[in-house]
Amino acid sequence: MKNVLRTLTVTGALAASLFAGGQTSYAAEKESLLDLDRINILESGENQSLLENINILDRNDDQRVKADTVTDGNIKTDVKETEDMKTTVSEAEGKAGAAAAIEGEDTSAAAKAAGSGNISNETIVDKENDTYSSKTDAKASGETGAMIEGEDTSAAANAKGDAGISNETVVKEDKYSSKTDAKASGETGAMFKGEDTSAAVNAKGDAGISNETVVDEEKDTYSSKTEGNLAGETGAVLEGEDASAAVKAKGNAGISNETMVDEENDSYSSKTEGSLGTGIGTVLEGEESSAAANADTNTKIWNVFETNDDSSKAAIGADSAANFGLGLQGEDDESVMINGMSDILTGLWVQSNEKDDSYEAGLNSKTNNQLGLNLTNGEESMLGANVGLMTDLQAMFSDSEDGDGSESNFKSGLNLGLNLMLNGATDSEDGLDLGL
Repeated sequence: MKNVLRTLTVTGALAASLFAGGQTSYAAEKESLLDLDRINILESGENQSLLENINILDRNDDQRVKADTVTDGNIKTDVKETEDMKTTVSEAEGKAGAAAAIEGEDTSAAAKAAGSGNISNETIVDKENDTYSSKTDAKASGETGAMIEGEDTSAAANAKGDAGISNETVVKEDKYSSKTDAKASGETGAMFKGEDTSAAVNAKGDAGISNETVVDEEKDTYSSKTEGNLAGETGAVLEGEDASAAVKAKGNAGISNETMVDEENDSYSSKTEGSLGTGIGTVLEGEESSAAANADTNTKIWNVFETNDDSSKAAIGADSAANFGLGLQGEDDESVMINGMSDILTGLWVQSNEKDDSYEAGLNSKTNNQLGLNLTNGEESMLGANVGLMTDLQAMFSDSEDGDGSESNFKSGLNLGLNLMLNGATDSEDGLDLGL
């Protein structure tokens, strides 16, 4: 059966997107039943069930048990020194892993855990050029997984995480610079397959922050740039004998700031932005009908502030966008689809000029809204309708002591559009198109 919304098809491809990275590996004997390096979780094609591609091969009637633990670690330091320069390089690494497998006549199971971490530092001191630099990196990662397969059921679970941080610092005479990055990510997933039912769920998240700071005492300047972001996603798939369902939700957030101070030119500027985005999608497929829905939103807020010895300016604004879709498909490929979108941009600003003792203030606002309806019978469109509403508002006020007094400007606009198309059961078409 065809899906109403092509972007939300319930197939192995969708399940694979919900389970990015959901693979488990295990170094077992080649003839072992549980050679998990050969297991590909959710890389199934459109005609395969969710867990069909989990291949536990080479079954024997003999019971086998295997366990293994590996640890490895080392650290080293290298120092080089001359009359005017000293260099130090340090590195440390650590790795650990554990695995176990058991297989019986009708049941098999496997588990694996692994972790690794390392840190490095490079430091240089140059007395002749009066410079100092240091670079440090640190990383850590971990992963754990488990699988079990019975006569009629199978299950798998996986979790992994990564984290890292780095810093680079340079000091040269009157100039100082520092750059720092930090990142973290995590993911977990679980799968289950029964005789007539299968299910999968996955969640993942990422976070990062960075900062770059530069201080130049000779030029009497300072600058700083900071960024932070966060993203998360979760999804679930359920497949029964006659019905299937999938749901996915995601979100992201970010913030950034850039600040510059130039005391020599008596100027200061700062720009800050914050953003938030969310999205959700759902698909339900029965034996004779299917339904789908999705929606997403994105919002950004910002402000700008600038000043120098002659003028000052401040502004603040918000931008937002939203999209949604809803569809239903029946037994004879008759379908109903509704979709819409909305964009809103708004900004306020004020500026003053001390030279001519004047100031200006303004407002900008724009909106664009669209709504559509589509009815189809198989490949033939029965009804198509779209409605659009757009607005544009601009206003500005200015005043100057040297001019003719205050002055104001105002501009607004409104556009409304309606499109309606009717298709009959024959090849003839009757159409209606209205514009306002």
